[in-house]
Amino acid sequence: MELPGNFRSGYRSSSVVPEYFRRMIKPKQMDFEYAMWQMFHLCVAPRKVFRNMVYHKHASDHWARDDPAFVVVSVAFLTIASLAYGIAFRASLWAVLKLLLWSVFVDFVAVGMLVATVGWWVANTFLRSDDGASLEAASNERLTSLTLGADPLYGEFPGGSGPPPAMRSPKVEWLYAFDIHCNAFFPLFVVLYVVQFALLFLILSNSIVAPLVSNALYVIATLFYYYITFLGYSELSFLSRTNVFLYPAVVFVILFTILTLLQYNISAAVFSFYFA
Repeated sequence: MELPGNFRSGYRSSSVVPEYFRRMIKPKQMDFEYAMWQMFHLCVAPRKVFRNMVYHKHASDHWARDDPAFVVVSVAFLTIASLAYGIAFRASLWAVLKLLLWSVFVDFVAVGMLVATVGWWVANTFLRSDDGASLEAASNERLTSLTLGADPLYGEFPGGSGPPPAMRSPKVEWLYAFDIHCNAFFPLFVVLYVVQFALLFLILSNSIVAPLVSNALYVIATLFYYYITFLGYSELSFLSRTNVFLYPAVVFVILFTILTLLQYNISAAVFSFYFA
């Protein structure tokens, strides 16, 4: 039975999440090479990653990834990093497990879901632009008119009903907001897990520069995170004033500066929490 155009559009969106989780247990359906390509470019040219997600939107009619490979690889990297830190600190099995569970289920998943929910709500409640929404809807209408049976010359839909509501008034998908967090988290992971690991000898020393180096890493990671978050939302043409996603970075930079002046070593405090 042929489904109405607006129902088909809604059905596709609602079916993304279940399919997303089903593919997690089917490695052959995941594109790990593309996930690694994204991770590399998030560190050197992050805008390119989001531009590719725009192309994905035109091809699949939703912004969010339907391939969980990026999340799976991120969890794998967190697992390897946790084991490496456990070996470096000669930690007990419980301490390593604590670090792994906290890194994956709190820092990456729980905090990510919270940040994604706040960003999704702020974007849809305060940042949607009528002009941008009209442009986005017009673009979607042109791209999908043939699929939904519109007149190719006049863009009219059967029965004169016009395009589906989702095309008239686009909104940020929650799963896309979570994708933004995942993208922003990876450079943070590189700085706070990989680079910091290489500098442990200095960060945990009694040197006067140890707090400076430690806190500088947190500043860099924070700036990476919020800049990539900003890029993710700014790529959506129906949103305006997306620079608000940069504001929290200013607060964190000020906080880290104060802590540095007080000679407070954030890394030492974090390691004490995990391995003390």
